[in-house]
Order: sequence, then C-alpha cells, then structure tokens
Amino acid sequence: MLLKRRVSYYHPCMMSFGIASHWSLSATQPACRGSALDDGAMIESDSVDDQTSEKIPVEADFLYAYSTAPGYYSWRNTSNGSWFIQSLCEMLMHYKRELELMQIMTRVNRRVALHFESSTNQPESSCKKQIPCIVSMLTKDFYFPQ
Repeated sequence: MLLKRRVSYYHPCMMSFGIASHWSLSATQPACRGSALDDGAMIESDSVDDQTSEKIPVEADFLYAYSTAPGYYSWRNTSNGSWFIQSLCEMLMHYKRELELMQIMTRVNRRVALHFESSTNQPESSCKKQIPCIVSMLTKDFYFPQ
C-alpha cells in the first residue's frame, strides 16, 4: 500500500486502515465496500445441552464457490462436464471424511488449475487455463458428518 502526504481525497472508511486523516491512499480502494449496515440475526444453538442464542452478521456462514474467477470463461468437457464440477465431486468423494471444507476447496482449486487445459480447434481458445474462486464467510470449520 502506498501512502502519500497531503490529502486530496479522504473517505471515512480510510479509518478502517488505521490511517490518520493527514494521510491518503494511493492506488487502493477504501476498506468499505458499500453503505449498508448489518443489523445481524439471532441464532439459537441446536445443542440439547446448551440452549443459548447469539447474534451473528446476516452474511455469516455462507460459502460461495464460483467455477472461475470474475471475468473469465468457465470451461467444460462435452462428455465429462465442467472442470470445476468434475474436480469438486472428485475431491469431495476423496476427502469428505478427513478434511475441512476449505481444505477440500483448496484442493479443488489446485486440481482445476493444474490438471486441465483447453483443447479446441480455434488457436485463440486453445491451451487456456482456469482457476475457481472461493468466497468464504464461514465462522467455523466445516466438516462433513462421519
């Protein structure tokens, strides 16, 4: 992150970076990504022994798995299906009993990135690669039941 003296632009979210008001950011975006405020949501424990409730962010405990990074083509084989789904199914079957979900998704990323390459009749779309994009807002490790 580059810092410049003398503010020509100041955004309130800059304080999220811990930057005093006499500094400005150069070639970066503010820490905020919008103006919405999160009221949270109450959840109750599903444990028989522990009847508690707590407030969590409304976007907590979601995981989004995109087959490719934003702006890129998602490849598929006409016989076997998409590279991402092939890899996801293979990694889930192989690791579901031993690894945490984010560890499995990292292996999915690696498999798609290294195992696959496009092969087409058009030179401009041949020998191309792909990387999935995993966005996690999980607040705990996630293991599949035994």
